[in-house]
Amino acid sequence: MTINIARNEELLDLAGEVGLPSLSIGLESVTQANLEHRQSFNKGRASRRPWRRSAPRASVIALMMVGLDGDDTTSFQKTLDFLVKNKLSS
Repeated sequence: MTINIARNEELLDLAGEVGLPSLSIGLESVTQANLEHRQSFNKGRASRRPWRRSAPRASVIALMMVGLDGDDTTSFQKTLDFLVKNKLSS
């Protein structure tokens, strides 16, 4: 799903009521240039962490891409650091 689920309080409440175990959200990249280039739903949102509101008991599985035009040899480590810091699965 897209990060837009974090904007829908009613849907998040329903997800919590049924015990949704996890959410797969395409965060795509930790590189802002990649998000802007891809016309991403998540443009500028990764750093604001709205997925934390997405069904608080559910685990969030971050769908990430590396190897895009804005990436370099440090992209893998930056992505891993982001996932660890934010306690996300990938």
